[in-house]
Amino acid sequence: MASLQKHPKYWFTDGNIVFQADDTLFCLHRGALFVHSPTLEGIFTLPSGVVNDGVDEEHPIKLPGISGGEFEHLVSWMYHVGSVHHDRNLPSLVAILKVSRLWQIDNSIDWAIAHLNQLNLSAVTKLELACKYTIPQWIPPSVCLLLLNPLSAITEDEAYCLGIRVYSIIAKAHEALDMERHIIAAVPPGLSLPPLSLCTPSQHSNCKDIWAHFWWQKIAHQLLHPYNPLPLNSLVQFIGEQKNPDGLNLECKGQFVGEVVESGGLDVKENIIYGAITSVQGYYDTL
Repeated sequence: MASLQKHPKYWFTDGNIVFQADDTLFCLHRGALFVHSPTLEGIFTLPSGVVNDGVDEEHPIKLPGISGGEFEHLVSWMYHVGSVHHDRNLPSLVAILKVSRLWQIDNSIDWAIAHLNQLNLSAVTKLELACKYTIPQWIPPSVCLLLLNPLSAITEDEAYCLGIRVYSIIAKAHEALDMERHIIAAVPPGLSLPPLSLCTPSQHSNCKDIWAHFWWQKIAHQLLHPYNPLPLNSLVQFIGEQKNPDGLNLECKGQFVGEVVESGGLDVKENIIYGAITSVQGYYDTL
C-alpha cells in the first residue's frame, strides 16, 4: 500500500477535519466546507461509527471513488470562489461537478455547469456529461445538433462515448429524416388539385407540368443533396426565393406551395427530433 502524503497546499496546520483521497491527505477547515452546503455539514457531523473519524492524519475520512486530483480541484474552488485565477479547463470543471454531485453542493454544481457552457464542447461530450452528472438541459440541443449534422460526422471514439443505445437512437432518427426527405422529394405536392379561378383546366395541366419539372430540378435536388440537404423547415422559404418558372400561374403556384404546408410533411422533422430527444432522456433516466 502506498504511503500517505500531505497535500503541499491544502494541509492547513490549523485545519480541523482531515480527508484522504487516494494516497493524499487534506487538512481543511470545516467552516470553509460547510458554508457551501448544509447537506455536507450534515454528512460530516453525523456519527460515522469510526472512532475519531477525520480528527487527524491517523484517522482521515476516506473518499472512495474520488481521486486526489479531483478532490484538489473542489477544495481549490471552495477556498477561492470567484477567483479569476481558478482553473476553468475541462478536467478541473468536470472534477468539481463530479464531487459536487456526490456531496450535493448546489452552488459549485451551478458554477461548474456555467463555465462548462463557456467551453467549446462537442454535442457528444455534452451528452456524456449530461448522462454522468445529471444535466438534463443539455440533452435537447445536443441531440438536435447531432441530427442536423451528417451521421458520418460522429467519429468512432464519439460513438463509443455515446454508447450503443444512444448511438442507435441517433442513427434511427437520421434514417427517418432521410426517408422523409426522399418521400417529399419524390412526389411534387398539389398535382391532384383542381384549377382555381384564374387558371383554366387546360392551362392548369400545363401549370402542373411546369411545377413538377421545377420541383424535380430545383427542390428535389436540394432536399437530396448528399452533403448539405435542404432542411425541411426551410423548404417554403427556399421555394419563395426561386424565380417563378415561365408559364406557371402565380395562383397555381400559391396553391401548390400551400399543399406543401398542408401536407404536414414539414412538421415531421420536428417530430422525429423530439422523439429522439425523448428517447435519450428516457434512457438516461433508467441509468
